[in-house]
Amino acid sequence: MKKAAIISIIVYQNTISILLRQLIGVKAICRFTPSCSEYTKISIQKYGLKKGIKIGIIRLLHCQPLNSDFKDLVIWMRCKARARSAASRTNYVR
Repeated sequence: MKKAAIISIIVYQNTISILLRQLIGVKAICRFTPSCSEYTKISIQKYGLKKGIKIGIIRLLHCQPLNSDFKDLVIWMRCKARARSAASRTNYVR
């Protein structure tokens, strides 16, 4: 399932996304980097199908002009995991 989801995202990126960009115009550029589809693909690869799709949907919901305070969940979760692992490695010997 995970592989099928990633393949469907790649198909979307190489076909539907290009067609939509041509129909809407050249100015149709994603406001986030990486794009929402690439972000979802990375999320699925890192966190699995269920959690990756959830993170991707949250990103899509924030892809609007009225939202300016979006917290990048993949980067935020990665930093949070690093902080937890660094805290667990710290051994204070007294």
